[in-house]
Formats: sequence, C-alpha cells, structure tokens
Amino acid sequence: MKRLVLLSVLLSLRAGWSALDRDGDGLLDAAEREPGSLTSPFLADTDGDGLSDGVEVRGHTNPIDADTDGDWLPDALEDTNRNGRVDVGETNPRLADTDGDGLSDGDEDSNHNGRVGQTETDPRSADSDGDGLTDAIELSADGGTDPRRVDTDRDGVADGLEDQNRNGQVDVGETNPRVADTDEDGLPDGLEDTNGNGWVDVGETNPRLADTDGDGVRDGVEDANRDGKQGPRESSPLVADLHPTHRNDVLGVPEPLLVDWVRALGARAGEFEVNALGVLQTDGSVEVAPEVEWVPVDGLGLELEAIVKNTGFDGLKLAAQVTLLSDARAGLGHGLQLVGRWQRGSNVVSVTALHLALARLGERSSLGVMSGVEVGTDGRLVFAFHPTVGVRLHERVSLVVEANGRAGPAGMEGVWFGC
Repeated sequence: MKRLVLLSVLLSLRAGWSALDRDGDGLLDAAEREPGSLTSPFLADTDGDGLSDGVEVRGHTNPIDADTDGDWLPDALEDTNRNGRVDVGETNPRLADTDGDGLSDGDEDSNHNGRVGQTETDPRSADSDGDGLTDAIELSADGGTDPRRVDTDRDGVADGLEDQNRNGQVDVGETNPRVADTDEDGLPDGLEDTNGNGWVDVGETNPRLADTDGDGVRDGVEDANRDGKQGPRESSPLVADLHPTHRNDVLGVPEPLLVDWVRALGARAGEFEVNALGVLQTDGSVEVAPEVEWVPVDGLGLELEAIVKNTGFDGLKLAAQVTLLSDARAGLGHGLQLVGRWQRGSNVVSVTALHLALARLGERSSLGVMSGVEVGTDGRLVFAFHPTVGVRLHERVSLVVEANGRAGPAGMEGVWFGC
C-alpha cells in the first residue's frame, strides 16, 4: 500500500511539472514567458542546435544561439552527450578555441563532423602530432610544417626539437623542420643528430654546418655512403684532416686494374693491403700478380708485386706514388708514379714514370688519364697513355673501361679492357 501511495505521489508531481513545463526542456513555462526570457515555452530547443534550453542554461551556453562560441560548430556537436558539461573527448561550446592553440575549433574540424579526419588537426589538443610545436605555429610557419606529422621533413628529428624556441621560424642555432638537410651537406639532419635530441653531442656532426670539422670537405662528402659511420675508405667529418684535399675516395674515381694506381690519391699513413690480379691471355696462358701495398706517410704509397706465369715466378715490380692534389670541391686530382720492373727470363730492368690526372665529371662518372715514358736496359723507349672512364653503379660496384696505349720505335700497340 505504501509503495502504491509513493508511486501515485511521484506521478502526480511529474504530471504537475509537465503541466508547468509543456515543452519538456527543463525550464518552467512561466520563466520562459517572462519579459526578459528569449526562449520559447513551446520549443524544447529554441535555437535548434540539438541541446535543450534547460541544458544550455545549466551549462552556460546560449539557448537562442546554435553556435554559442561562434566557432562554426553547433553546441550539440561540441557537447556530444548533451549534458551541459565539457567531458573528456569533447570540445567546449563556450570557447571558440578549446585547446588554446590559436586555431578555432571549427577551423581544425574543417568538415564540422565532430571527428578528427586525416587532413584535420585535433581541436582538443594544442599540439595534434605531439612534436612540441602548436598547430597554429606549424600552420603559420614560413613555408609551413605539417601539424599532423611529428617529423614533417622525415629527417629523424621532431619538428619541435628543430624549432627549439617554438616560433615557427628557423633561427640561429636551429635546424629547419621543413627541410630534411638543413645545411645541404648531403646528410639528413636526423643522421647527423643521431639521438634526435636537437643538440650536437659528442660523436655527432653538426646538422647546421655543412663542414663540421672545418677541413674544407662537406660532411656528406666525407661520409660518402651516408651511413653515419667512418668507413675504411672515408675520412672523418668530425676530425679535420691533416691534408683535407688529399682524398681520392672523396673524388669518387674508381681505380683501373691493368695499369693501376699504387693507392688511392691521398692515402693515409698506416694503410696496408694485400691483393692479387689474375689475367687469362687469349693463348690460354695465365698470369697472376700478388701484391702488397703500404703507406708509410700521408700521400705516399709503396707497392711490391710478384709476377707469376705458367712457367712460374717471372719477375718483380716495385712502385711508388705520391699525391700532389686531390681537391674534392673542384673534383680534380693528380699525382706522380714511378714503377720499376725486373723480368727474370730476359733479366731486363725497366723504369716507368707516369703522371696521374683524375677528374670527377658528376656524381657517378669520372675520367682518369695516366701518361708517361718507359725506359729499359734493353734500349727500349716507350711512351704510354692510359685513359679510363668510370661509372659508379653502386656504393661498392663500378664499371671501368680502360685503354692501354703504347708507342715507341717498334710501333704502336693498344688494348681495351673493361671491369
């Protein structure tokens, strides 16, 4: 009986309230009819924005303005659960710029659907991509960074770490978040700033300086394979070289095989190599030339080579080569080579003096010329001319076409060889 009485009282109260609030918006009709009221007692949602008048009054939005804050998003689209409060995941219908990033909510939600699309920034987060730069700064930056991408230029360093003072400009001491290689040295900023912290730490090159060690050779030229490590034929972009122009590997000119260089121009003290060249002649004979190359001081290479043919040991070759110049910036280099040979079978000793001239014609192509004279104890006098053309196919693979021409009292001879 008590439950029935209580239910009857509640129904009576509800019916009484309904009679007082005919549109069911939570506001009494009498209040809506007062001279100062602009809401309608006959419409639950006077402004038609999706929020009832009562919810708007309690939530302090304007019940006669569908877009209280003027951000081009209806109040109900911002207050998605229609409760008059700003809950997690909602924008504020009372603030045109909910996240305070300088962009209105309607500008960020450009299609006004209440969701963050692929081409939109988040009106609930001042830094949509979390890179340390506000969306407004990224959009207003000269040239524009992408507020939806942490690393606009994809160089491995977040935009906010590159623009350290967060002003959208590239200032002194900062890298450019819109360009992968700020200093244009051939290395992306992220490869130079290996830990991506925005600072130049020990062991890192400077992404704001094309030539970190100041030796006259760009960092990207010294780190020729762009791997951030010093390879066996690379100079260090962190240490100024004693002879910065004496680096043939910087020129990118591949070495010929038949009439080879002792070492790459600009060889460093302590370099040591053992190798062998095998040649199969058209008559079926085989010649093998194992050799040892050593560099006692910078720019001076020495070579000792044994010549072995089908019949066995056939002679020795001793060569020395000095670097005169190898200028990476000009793409030019040259040096001198002196070669002494002893042939066991004929017991003839010959000496050849050659000049090496090298030129890099582009990123991958190059030209080399070795020219000089050979004299021997058998009375020979021969002028030698050895041009080569090289094309770098890969980091460690090159195609070289070399011509070996010789002229003397006995006539002329020449051979083409590709490797």
